[in-house]
Amino acid sequence: MTGVEARRSPVIASAAKQSTGPPPPRPGRARDPLPAPDTPSCIVTCTRRAHGRPDMAHDSIEHRRRKMKARLHRQISVLRGRNARLDRFLDWIEDDRTRIYRVPLAVLLILGGVLSFLPVLGLWMLPLGILLLAIDLPLLRGPVTLATIRIRRRMGRWLHRRSRLNNTEADRG
Repeated sequence: MTGVEARRSPVIASAAKQSTGPPPPRPGRARDPLPAPDTPSCIVTCTRRAHGRPDMAHDSIEHRRRKMKARLHRQISVLRGRNARLDRFLDWIEDDRTRIYRVPLAVLLILGGVLSFLPVLGLWMLPLGILLLAIDLPLLRGPVTLATIRIRRRMGRWLHRRSRLNNTEADRG
């Protein structure tokens, strides 16, 4: 079959149409492509400076870094409002001027987490140190943010199951 006949054949033309384009989304998961720069959802998630600068493309590395930084700060902001001391500490940690203290503190916490077999130090220091280091290292922002989201979801499910079990035991007793 020549190229002209293939274009005229409806079966081959429909197969060609189906094979082009992105694959269909898996069942149960919606496909979320990056929105166009002029859509309101992108304006909310992106910094406005990225769209005002003609030298920065929408999918540039700098744009992705800013989005990951904003995503990490959103995960940190979830912790706010539970304790006044924690709020002051998070304000201090997220301030750009405290980088000189934040990086050594993160390294010390990671070392303390590695040495968690000693009596005073604990394993809780390791994730806290990595979280602090992720504020300054763009390479760690993505994995730390994903881990934070997963831990929050699992904790939410665990707490929901626990409360449901407590409610059913209270109804029986």
